[in-house]
Amino acid sequence: MSKEKKILNQTITGNIGMPHNPAMDLDEENNNLGPKSQIDFKNLENFEFKIILIGDPGVGKTSIMSKFILNEFKSSYQSTLGVEFKTKELYINNTSCARLKIWDTCGQERFRSITRQYFKNSNGVFLVFDLSNKDTIKKLNIWLKDVTDNIDDECVIFLIGNKMDIKTRDITISEEAKQFANDKKLNYYEVSAKTGSGVVNVFEKMAKKLISNCKNERNTTDEGNKFVNRNLNIEEYSNKDRGKVEVNRNRMTCC
Repeated sequence: MSKEKKILNQTITGNIGMPHNPAMDLDEENNNLGPKSQIDFKNLENFEFKIILIGDPGVGKTSIMSKFILNEFKSSYQSTLGVEFKTKELYINNTSCARLKIWDTCGQERFRSITRQYFKNSNGVFLVFDLSNKDTIKKLNIWLKDVTDNIDDECVIFLIGNKMDIKTRDITISEEAKQFANDKKLNYYEVSAKTGSGVVNVFEKMAKKLISNCKNERNTTDEGNKFVNRNLNIEEYSNKDRGKVEVNRNRMTCC
C-alpha cells in the first residue's frame, strides 16, 4: 500500500455534529439553535444526501464545514490529509428533513487521484475558492473537470467564494468568479467561514435544490407509472392483494 493511501485510510473519519434535538434547528441569521414549533413531524418527509467540498488547499473547505456543523472557526490552518465527513440535519419549509452527509476532501495534488474515488454517488458539490487569492480562481477549471468526470449529470454544483470578510481583497476576483459561474452555468455564492455570513444559507439552498430535484424525479416516475398502468386489467389482481399498498410518509429518501 502506498504512503498516500495509508495516510488517507488513517484520516477518514465520520463525526456527528452537535447533539440533535428534533424540535430545534439552525437559525440562519444568528447561526444558533432555535425552536421549530411549526414542523409537522407526523408527515415529515426525510431525505439523505451526500455533499462534497472540493478546492485548493487553504481555501477554507474545513472551516466552512466546521462553521456549519459546530458553529466553530479556527484561525490556525491545518491541512486536511485525507477525507473527513460530518453529518447535519436541516429542516426545510417545516415539511422535509434533509440529512446532509458532508465530505471534506483534501486539496493537495498528491492526494487528488485518491480523493476522486469519494466523488462517487455525490448529490451535491461545493467547489470552493479563496476570494483573496487569485491563484485559486485559475484552477477552477481543473477542479470542475475532476467533478464532471467522476459524478452523475444530476449532481448539483455550487461555486463558493470564501473569505468575503477580508476587506482588502481584490474585487476583480469576484467578477472573474461570476463570469466563470455564468459560463459554466453554476450557482455562485460568497461566504465567510470566519463570521458565518452566508454559510448556513448555501447549505439550505443546496438542500432545497436537492429535495426539489428528488420530488420532480419522483413525480415524473409516478406519471410514467400511471401511463403504463392504464392498460392493466384490474381483474388480474387477486382480491387478497388489494388494498395492501401503504405509503410511508416518514421514509428516508435518497436520490
